[in-house]
Amino acid sequence: MTTFRPMLFPCKADKSPATPHGFYDASDDPDVQREVWQNHWGPLRGLVLGEASGVAQLDVDIRPGIDGLATLAALNIDLPPTLTASTPSGGRHYFFAHIPNVRIARLGPGLDWRATGHYACIPPGPRREWLDRTDPAEAPRQLIELVLATRPLTLPVPSYAPGGTGNGQAMDQSRVQRYAQGALYNACNDLINQRKPGRGHSLYVKAMKLGRLIARGWIDQAHVEERLEFCAKHIGLVRDYGLRTVRATIRSGIKTGLTYPYPDLPEFKPRAIG
Repeated sequence: MTTFRPMLFPCKADKSPATPHGFYDASDDPDVQREVWQNHWGPLRGLVLGEASGVAQLDVDIRPGIDGLATLAALNIDLPPTLTASTPSGGRHYFFAHIPNVRIARLGPGLDWRATGHYACIPPGPRREWLDRTDPAEAPRQLIELVLATRPLTLPVPSYAPGGTGNGQAMDQSRVQRYAQGALYNACNDLINQRKPGRGHSLYVKAMKLGRLIARGWIDQAHVEERLEFCAKHIGLVRDYGLRTVRATIRSGIKTGLTYPYPDLPEFKPRAIG
C-alpha cells in the first residue's frame, strides 16, 4: 500500500492557492509548512493528491440538480472505513490510496475521482470537519474497476495483437491504437452515464462502432467485450436482462461493425512553426 505523506499548503477562503506557485509550494515537513503559512497565510489547508501524497480523493458533490450521494448509492459499492471529510455543500470527500497512472475519472453525476494534478481543501475550515480519521484505505475492487474504466486515455497505449481482418492501415500503429483506445474510453464514459431508457440500444450501437475498429486490427475484441460488459453491469443491464442477453447484444453489435471496417485515418501533417 502507498504510504500516506500529507503534502500541505495554504489556500484562501475561495479554495484558490495562497502561495505563488500553488501546490508546488506544498510540503510534508511541519517546519516548512509553518514557514509557508507565515509567509502566505490562508484559512484553509490544501492537500496535494496523487503520487506526491500517496492518496486520491473520491469527491461526492452536492449542488442544484446534482446529487453525488445518490449517484454513489446507486453504484452499490461498499466503502471501507477510510479518511473522510464533510464539505460546505453537504457532500463528502473520501480519501483512498492512490491508484497509479490515474489522474482523474468522471464516475457519474456529482461523483469524481481526483489524483495527481489536483488538490483538496481539508478540515479544519468553515463547514468542514473530519467524519472519519481512519488512515486512507485501499479502494474496494469495484471502485477501482470503475475508476480504470472511466479514466481518460493515458499514454503509452498497450500494443494489442491484431484481432480483426488483418487489413491494418500502413501507418504508425501507436496512432491508430490511440484513436481506438480513445473511442473505447468515450463509449464507456457515455454508457456509464446512460439514463435508463435506451440502455440496450446504446450498448448495441457502441459495440457496432467499436466493431469497425476491431475489423481494422486497431484494438483487441476481447478487451472491447470486457469493457462493455463491465459498463453493462454498472448501469444495471445485466441485472435487468441477464448476462447472456448482454453478451449477445455486444457480440451482435461487434459482428455488424466487422462488416463495415473503419476507413483510414487522415494523414497527419504537422503544422510548420514560425
